[in-house]
Amino acid sequence: GSAWILGTGAGMYNSSATLNTVDPVYRDTTILPPNGWVMLRFLADNPGAWIFHCHIFWHQFMGQALVFIQDAGKIPKAPKGKYKLPKCPNTCPAQFAPWSPAYVRRAYEGKGYEIPINVKAAGSG
Repeated sequence: GSAWILGTGAGMYNSSATLNTVDPVYRDTTILPPNGWVMLRFLADNPGAWIFHCHIFWHQFMGQALVFIQDAGKIPKAPKGKYKLPKCPNTCPAQFAPWSPAYVRRAYEGKGYEIPINVKAAGSG
């Protein structure tokens, strides 16, 4: 979905930031400044679980993704027994890259990136 981009800035957001609530741009993507913020407004009128994420997959792995649950009581239940989804292995092709915990440690640990705790604990050595 798309959202109105009300404002963006460096550092932590604070209430003195200037926001455009009169005629903000309406986009399906935006750029988050390094160590900055973006203020969005979107219409939540479609029950479901909706992912909000960075389009660079390893950024998602590092925590730049979240799920909005909209009107949870109206989300239909999945039919029982109809769907048998396979478990995703360590290197899941559906995730577009070999983002196993070992791969992330080799590629990013010690290079200034914050490695998620579950990756650090997933295999020492």
